[in-house]
Amino acid sequence: MYKFYVETYAGSIIPNVTEFKRVLREADAFVDTLVLCRDNLVHEQIEEKYKSAVCAVAEVLYKQNSDRQVQSESVGNHSVSFKVRTQADYEAEMHRKAMLYLSGTGLCYGGMKR
Repeated sequence: MYKFYVETYAGSIIPNVTEFKRVLREADAFVDTLVLCRDNLVHEQIEEKYKSAVCAVAEVLYKQNSDRQVQSESVGNHSVSFKVRTQADYEAEMHRKAMLYLSGTGLCYGGMKR
């Protein structure tokens, strides 16, 4: 699947196969929660869209695990604060990115909104 990620999806955020494997299972499980009918996966174009959805979610999960930013920092009179993303922020991003690929494939319930 990492070969698909690099060559077909053209992913560049996840640097190697080890890191990709670390998030792949969870990404696949997340996309499976959105899919109601796997029957259409027999079609090559739809299977590619499914794999692309998994790759998109994997990137979000990878970023979530590597987003260890400082919440605030002060040096003298100068201070900087960073927005801390919540789990809900990441889940909304995963859903949005997965649905970019899954919409119109017949894999999901048409009325599914989040």
